[in-house]
Amino acid sequence: MNKLSDYMLEAKTFYLATTADQKPSVRPIGGKPAFDEPGFVQAGDKIYFYTDSTKPMYRQMKENPDIALTFLVAAGFVRVSAKAAFEDNADIKRRMLGENKSLTQLYKEDDGIFQVYSLQDVKAFLYAKGQAPIELT
Repeated sequence: MNKLSDYMLEAKTFYLATTADQKPSVRPIGGKPAFDEPGFVQAGDKIYFYTDSTKPMYRQMKENPDIALTFLVAAGFVRVSAKAAFEDNADIKRRMLGENKSLTQLYKEDDGIFQVYSLQDVKAFLYAKGQAPIELT
């Protein structure tokens, strides 16, 4: 298994790092504990997450789209570096709201607050004890 999305499905929580005032800022996002389904959507070769336009995380990613994610899996942990690319993608918003019913209590597809972003220029590696990092696709 060398596919990033396979490992993401295993993750219980993702930790997202952004920058604020040239300092790192990390927080847990998505994952299985929060929803019946994963906290992300895959469409083709793109992986999408959501955020709220009122949160500092949103402003930080708009200011500097370079982000990092890390999460634990049975084999070890995964590190991801990418760019957050915000998209006004109604299909992805509908899909995300449909798969994560608890989100519909907070957001509407066209409320201006619910924002989706894809991961671009992704570099991902699995780190397993005693092994060299394995690049994920």
